[in-house]
Amino acid sequence: MTVSGKSTTTGKSTTTTSAEASVIERLKACQKIVVEASKNQLVEFMKQFSEALNGLVSEAKTDQERSKANEILREFNEKQEVLERYFCGYLGEGFIKFKNKTLSTETGEEKYNGDMLSLVENADLEETIAIASITRRADAQVSEAMWALNQRFAMLNGGDKVEDKGNPISPVQFCESLRKALRKLELNTKAKILAYKQFDLHFIPVSWI
Repeated sequence: MTVSGKSTTTGKSTTTTSAEASVIERLKACQKIVVEASKNQLVEFMKQFSEALNGLVSEAKTDQERSKANEILREFNEKQEVLERYFCGYLGEGFIKFKNKTLSTETGEEKYNGDMLSLVENADLEETIAIASITRRADAQVSEAMWALNQRFAMLNGGDKVEDKGNPISPVQFCESLRKALRKLELNTKAKILAYKQFDLHFIPVSWI
């Protein structure tokens, strides 16, 4: 899925302003670079995650725990390509949402305001805490770079201000892409939290070098 612009049609003719065409081309180029770079970085992440899942098998204290850990390990190893495809797809989709001015990705913490906390499942809460932690840490480490990128993306956004949640390459976008991609695999909460830990260690730092 790639970035495309809105067009106006009169009769059989379709026109796109040169300025908009330029923005689209820039976004497509950035989208391609980010997605391709992410594919390379995912290799190390998936290697480390697989090893961590192997560790769960070794640490299992009962046959039932060992059987479940092996099942999860097998599920992940068999569906690594699926994880990569969806992760990169969701990441690329962020550029389309940016172009359409609909990108506004949160960590999910907003769901815990007021009485909503009682309605949130424990598994979702644990995932959100992991993502929020990764995002805050990454934001602090790359705050200056993000400020500069937000200014550049604002130029591609008609001059409108761009915040981290609306920037297609901010840390929260990578975390949210992983959250959605992990839903395509049958992993329990323990395995997902382990995935975020390995993602934090072996993907996020590299993505900002």
